[in-house]
Amino acid sequence: MVVVDVREALVRVIVALLAGLLIGLEREKARAVAEERRKKKPSLEEMVVKEIPGLRTFALISLYASSSAYAYSVHLIDANALIVLVAAFAGVATVYAAHRLIIARTGGITTVIVMLVDYIIGLLAGLGATLVAAALAVLTTFMLAIKLPVEKIVGRIRYEELLWSLELAIVLVVVGPFFLTSNIGFFGVSLKSLYLFFALVLTTSYLGYIAVRLKGVEGIAYLALFGGFANSEATTMACLEMMSSEERKKLSLHVVVLANVAMV
Repeated sequence: MVVVDVREALVRVIVALLAGLLIGLEREKARAVAEERRKKKPSLEEMVVKEIPGLRTFALISLYASSSAYAYSVHLIDANALIVLVAAFAGVATVYAAHRLIIARTGGITTVIVMLVDYIIGLLAGLGATLVAAALAVLTTFMLAIKLPVEKIVGRIRYEELLWSLELAIVLVVVGPFFLTSNIGFFGVSLKSLYLFFALVLTTSYLGYIAVRLKGVEGIAYLALFGGFANSEATTMACLEMMSSEERKKLSLHVVVLANVAMV
């Protein structure tokens, strides 16, 4: 006879339910924002055919998954029955994906992927990994929720700036490990020290560019102050390179003082 721990079962199911509700809440908000962007009331056909699954759908998916997994964990069902239940969900998800792509002609597979992740979260909760399931639900919702802020940021980034970021990443991540592990030196100066100074100048210049773009000339003062904590010489060089000749006459002394005070 199988003994079921009611308290443990409720904990697992409730965690799965809350995870599904959290993801569903974000999807509901995403649908509302999409309708607001269209600035028109959607027709009944649009609401039925192109509807994004919301609160109830994701909550039910996680409940279905957690119930199946819990039943398997306490030996109420065997592995074959669990496979059938998983296959049933996979079939429904496949039909839904085909419906969106072929009939509704709605591009993107984010919603389908989120449904699969929600199902996995339910399985984890049902198997007893409630903390992992909760963490995964929060991370998933966060990744979905940052879409609009990220779109705004990406819209303000020029392609040249993206290339500069990639070039800096190559210097720091790809080339960096070679120089940091090198013991080669020239005239008493190690290649590692030269690389660190060069990388610091590049990084400071890049951060300074961002500061200037966000705060204007005021950003140079922030760069001089905070960059000086790392290296005053590199920070001073980076700041002076970003200023015009007229700005250098007015602000060079201030930059040097700020960088060196921070270094002290």
